[in-house]
Amino acid sequence: MTWIQVPLPATTAKYGLAGGQGWLGYDLTDDAYRDSFAYFSGELGYRLTDLWGYAGGDPANEYALYACIWEQCRLHPQQFSEHAIAFTDFQSTFDNQKAQGFTPVRICGYSVGTATMIAAIWEQNGNPDWAANHNLNLSVPDLTNHIQQVQQMGYRITDLSTYMLLVDNPGGPQTWAPHFSSISVPNDGRNWMVNSPVALSAYQDFNAKQTSKGWRPLQICGYGDVPNVIARWEGKPTTAYGVCAANSRAYTDALNLASADLEQPESVGAFNQLISLQTSSGAQYPPQYYGVWAAREAAEIIPPLAKDFLRIHDIPGLSLAVAWQGRLAYAGGFGVADKTAGAAVQTTSLFRIASITKPITATAVFMLAERNQLSLDDLVFGPNGRLKALGQPVDERVTEITVHQLLQHAAGGWPNDANDPMFGYPGLNAQQLITQVITTRSLDNAPGTAYAYSNFGYCVLGRVIEEATGFPYEDWVRENLMIPYGATSTVIAGNTLADRQPDEVVYYATDDGDPYGMLVSRMDSHGGWISTATDYLRFMVRADGLPTVPDLLNSSDTTLMTTPSGLAGSNGYACGWAVTSDQTWDHNGELPGTRSIMVRTADGFCWVALVNSGRTSSDRTKDTLSGLDALMWGIRDKVEVWGSDPL
Repeated sequence: MTWIQVPLPATTAKYGLAGGQGWLGYDLTDDAYRDSFAYFSGELGYRLTDLWGYAGGDPANEYALYACIWEQCRLHPQQFSEHAIAFTDFQSTFDNQKAQGFTPVRICGYSVGTATMIAAIWEQNGNPDWAANHNLNLSVPDLTNHIQQVQQMGYRITDLSTYMLLVDNPGGPQTWAPHFSSISVPNDGRNWMVNSPVALSAYQDFNAKQTSKGWRPLQICGYGDVPNVIARWEGKPTTAYGVCAANSRAYTDALNLASADLEQPESVGAFNQLISLQTSSGAQYPPQYYGVWAAREAAEIIPPLAKDFLRIHDIPGLSLAVAWQGRLAYAGGFGVADKTAGAAVQTTSLFRIASITKPITATAVFMLAERNQLSLDDLVFGPNGRLKALGQPVDERVTEITVHQLLQHAAGGWPNDANDPMFGYPGLNAQQLITQVITTRSLDNAPGTAYAYSNFGYCVLGRVIEEATGFPYEDWVRENLMIPYGATSTVIAGNTLADRQPDEVVYYATDDGDPYGMLVSRMDSHGGWISTATDYLRFMVRADGLPTVPDLLNSSDTTLMTTPSGLAGSNGYACGWAVTSDQTWDHNGELPGTRSIMVRTADGFCWVALVNSGRTSSDRTKDTLSGLDALMWGIRDKVEVWGSDPL
């Protein structure tokens, strides 16, 4: 990760993420912060991950300053943020956001002059379980009692802020008193704590002792006229460290140190001492800066994100694997494979992969074209077609369909809708089904003129592969695309619970049908495989067109396979792969009890994620595929340190 100083204002830095860019600012005036927010959140769609307010200037002319972190995320929850909220108005703002389904993720109190204000961030992240408190007295007994209450609830504190508040004293003048706010969510089993107040001057030694015991700093908060510091900690060894600095110059040095150590800011902020510092220009109340930096390691970052996904989307089990530059960067299983047996998902767990089968089938067709065993221009049906033995089409236009058009979902009919042939005619095998369909159903459009996503079209391609090779589809693909590269567990699925493979998960329906009431085996070439996430990666890295592992296809055929058809409504769909303008290749899959996603990025990442349940919703926070996509892009954006094992 590198830091690049950018102009206006000078107290900013841009840093690189594994999956994008981040931007850090401090000592931002109100106008500078508003401009930054409009640009990074409004125009670029970055996610605001941290926000602190504090005072600048001198006692006669104090003004608000802000420190913040934005991170570039492909997908993130809808956010709402407001700063400079009068302390007395915060409860109504809080209640309004709660009523709209927003969850608080950051509450920061700060004082400017005699006014205490709040800056806050809310997100629509689909999490209904949380607790938030502000206006809590910050004494050691009160802090201890609050922590104990959170622990007794089975929650953990995820956000903390300390601030000074003017309070009335009976018969006397108002005085400044320390207060704090907190946000808590259900604990997921991790160890956490908040330390009792430590003098600012002693914090660095305290930090060193805590990290030597295996505690990781997450957030540092300071307060008071004789400065004290409290911090949130997680019980996990890490490269993260927290730093306090007495002035902006020292803070800039800390930023440069983070740059040299390739670390990323997780939390940045400042607070104001009430004791003035006499300078040549008079009394001042200089900010005391602090922050937490960490090199974000996959094994540390991914498990809590995965567990949050399972909880929020009510999914039993998840398996995911990530490759970078052709090597296995991470693989993990989370949740349960079988609720009844209580078996955990392992990296060896097999899942139905649904429609991410289509890139496999497309690659197999292109391999056969390279070997001159078929041509993309071959006709499929009719007297001159490869599958002429399956019957004479009722619609003459069917005889014009080519292999290439089937790959592009451009055959002119049989879309994935309520009349999808693949979910009917349960008594027929694949060949019989094809005969039934082409001899009784006409096309909607002339071949090559319209896009319509077609499971049936890829079922036909499976039979084309069989005709060209003389082998069953499953056998040929396993022998040529899977087994030579170690993907030995990838096989065609069974239909019933009794047909489960020994390491296969159990599938759980929501509102999308019976997972064991389908002919999944008949879906072989369009959605019938089961695989582990790692085995699927073994295929992906050999079809990704990246200059890392030798590919199954030559570069010109890979380019042809991933060139979008350009047909209306195709949204970048090429031949078995959906392709975006930034050369991201992806596909997803969906069957009752199954959701799957695979992505290849232009900068060297491939990943796959598989779950054993799912729901479809227009609300992205509830839709499983949207959540799975957001999870994987979030992982890619957050992790900086990956593994590197052969695939």
